[in-house]
Amino acid sequence: MKYLRYILNDSLRPEQLISDRPYLREVTIIAVIPASFVALVILAWLIPGAGLMDMGRLIKLRVLQHQIRQRRRGYARCVLASLGHPITKIGVSMLLAA
Repeated sequence: MKYLRYILNDSLRPEQLISDRPYLREVTIIAVIPASFVALVILAWLIPGAGLMDMGRLIKLRVLQHQIRQRRRGYARCVLASLGHPITKIGVSMLLAA
């Protein structure tokens, strides 16, 4: 979950935004509250998109892995046929295990 992890882990801490000076502390807090609300709305909008992108990447990976397995099985069937052996499920699995 590359994109979702990036959004959730690389965010700012609220303590970093609040000033240490006594007279600026209240002003900073008043300014940070609306900005944090806007940030939460944007974050709530981005998280489903990141989840969808991650799911798309995961599905693509699974399809590619399935194609690789099918190609290896097809190659094993061709090897068995070229050697003149009957093409059986056990024969293909034994050839793939070797």
